[in-house]
Amino acid sequence: MRPRQLWWQDNSAERYWLESTDRPDIGANLKAPAADASGRTNWRYTLFREANIDDIVYHYDVRQSAITSWSRVAGLPEELPIVWAARGSYARERGAQESEVVGYLVPLNSHSRLRQPLTLEALRSRTGQIKAILQKLPGKTRQAHYFPFELSERRPLRLLQGYAFKLPAEFVAAFPQLLDPRPPTVLPDTDWTDAEIAICIEGYAEMLGREAAGVAVNGNATTREIRDRLPTRSEGALIRRLQSISTVLVSQGREPLRRFAPREQVGRGMEKRIANLLDEIQPTADPDELDRRTRRARTRLKDPTAPPPAGSIQVITVESTVVRFRRRADVRAWVLNISGGTCEGCQQPASFTTDDGEPYLEVHHVRPLVRGGPDTTDNAIAICPTCHRRLHFSQEREAFRAAILKRIRRLVDYPDKPLPTDAEIAAGQAR
Repeated sequence: MRPRQLWWQDNSAERYWLESTDRPDIGANLKAPAADASGRTNWRYTLFREANIDDIVYHYDVRQSAITSWSRVAGLPEELPIVWAARGSYARERGAQESEVVGYLVPLNSHSRLRQPLTLEALRSRTGQIKAILQKLPGKTRQAHYFPFELSERRPLRLLQGYAFKLPAEFVAAFPQLLDPRPPTVLPDTDWTDAEIAICIEGYAEMLGREAAGVAVNGNATTREIRDRLPTRSEGALIRRLQSISTVLVSQGREPLRRFAPREQVGRGMEKRIANLLDEIQPTADPDELDRRTRRARTRLKDPTAPPPAGSIQVITVESTVVRFRRRADVRAWVLNISGGTCEGCQQPASFTTDDGEPYLEVHHVRPLVRGGPDTTDNAIAICPTCHRRLHFSQEREAFRAAILKRIRRLVDYPDKPLPTDAEIAAGQAR
C-alpha cells in the first residue's frame, strides 16, 4: 500500500490495530477485499497489510458497541480470493450480497476476551482525552492518521465506517480495560542452534528455487512446515529468522524472497552463522523438475549396477542472482539404485517408503557443489535424512565424512574450491 508516509513506521511501540466488524467468528484470521465497491483501493479495507508479526489487533464488535477482545498477528499477509460483503449503512441500503472478490488474509492467533469490554459509552466519556491523543499524531490530515473514531463538535464520538484502523499506543495506555498484551519473549540470537537455522535456510531455499523457476509458492504453507520442525520457536521468531536470511542475501548482492522483507538489524554473530550455512545449502534450479527427471532416469537404467557416463565434471549453473545448480538426474538415479534402499551413512535400511513404494533416501554430495564438488557418482551417496543432517550440521561431520570416504571405495575426496565469481556467473560459465 504505502501511498503516504505512515506516522508509526519508525516507532516499534506503535503496534496496535483495530478491527471493526459484526462477524460471528471474531478472532479468526483477518480478511478484506483489495478494493471497495467502486473498484478503488481503500485504506479502510487494506490497512492491515501494514501490520507486522506479533502486533496486536483489538476487535470492536459493532453488535455490542464495544472493543471486546484482542488477537496477535501470526504471519504475513497472503493474497487470495475471499467471500465478502460490505456491512456499512450505505451497503445495507444497496442490498449488498456476499460474493467472491480479490482480497487478502492476515493470520491471527492468541485470541483473548478482555476482562471488561471498552464500550462506546466509556469512550464518549473520555472524548476530550481522545482528541488530545489524536492531535499529537504527526500528519497534516485526519485521514493520514487512520484513526477509527469521528470526533465532531456537533455529535457524540462514534466509530467511523470501515474495517481496518490504527490505534496509537497512547490510546491503548489510556484505557486499563485494554490489558496490554505484551509481545512474546524473543530468545536472543545466540540461543538458535545451527541445526535450527539450517532448517530455516532449507525451507527458504526451497521457496527461493520455486520462485526462480516460476512455480507458485505457498509461503504460509511452507512456513507452517518449517514451524512444525521447530516446535520451541514462535511463528513470529521464525518469520524474523527468515527475514534475517533475506538480510544476509541482500548484503551478498543476492535477490531475497519478496515475502520476507530484510530486517534492519541482524547481529554480526547471527549474520556470520547464516552466511556460513547458506554456503552449505543451495537450491537446485527446480527441485520438482529434478525429481521427475530422476524417476525417468531410473526406469531407463538397463544395468542398475553400471554407473552413467562420466561426462564433464563441471557443474552447470543456471543464470540467476543466486547460485543454483542443475543436478544430473542419471547420477541421482544410479546412486539411489546402487544403495538398494540402505543408507550409505549409517548402513541401515531406509526408515520409510514413499507413495511410489520406494525406500526414501536423499542424495548428498560428499564435497558440496557450492564448494567445488562435481555432480558425479564418485562424489554422491544415498543417505537417510538423519545422516544427511549429520553431515551438514553435527560437530563430528568431518569425521563422519572421512569415515564414509574410507569405507565406500567409489568415492573420491575432491578438493575444496571457492564459489564462482559474480563475473563467471553473469557470463553463464560452468564450473
